[in-house]
Amino acid sequence: RHHRGPQGARLKVGVISGGFTFFTEHLRATLGLDYAFGNVLEMDGERLTGRVVAPVIDAQGKAERVRQIERQAIAKLRDHTLAA
Repeated sequence: RHHRGPQGARLKVGVISGGFTFFTEHLRATLGLDYAFGNVLEMDGERLTGRVVAPVIDAQGKAERVRQIERQAIAKLRDHTLAA
């Protein structure tokens, strides 16, 4: 879903959290977000181990996700640019 700002710009909206995907995915689904990144809890069968699966979303992980989204947006813009 695209959100329109005051100038009618198509904006992507998401959440990047140091919390867990259980919550970030709930927010994505409930609010119709474009992105949701969070930490994944390790499972052993159907039991949580209490460990976080790499990559960990900490301050550096958040910055990496922002750069990833930025690179994807720039690549998409290049794909949609017409040469005159």
